[in-house]
Amino acid sequence: MPGIVFARNRGAHYRALMLRNRYGTELETWILGKGQLGMTTRLVWRDRAELPQGRSNYGEAVYERHLEAQPVRDIIGAARRWMHGGARGEGPLFFPIAS
Repeated sequence: MPGIVFARNRGAHYRALMLRNRYGTELETWILGKGQLGMTTRLVWRDRAELPQGRSNYGEAVYERHLEAQPVRDIIGAARRWMHGGARGEGPLFFPIAS
């Protein structure tokens, strides 16, 4: 969660664009020179070096280790499971999971 807090702070306080496209090579969507062979196009978290400096670096190391260049969908899914107590085997921490 500290990495997501870091991303939220940079996005909210410094209007940083936290996400970028990682282009894949799917048929009909491949952009020559941008697509990575064998990958699908996804939104990923930007590299830390692309973000502005802030007053607080809380969560920066976690962002670099776990979020940087990772698919957004995977990270948000992990955060959702964490908020619902899945990591500790407990019930939901904030709100019930809608089926």
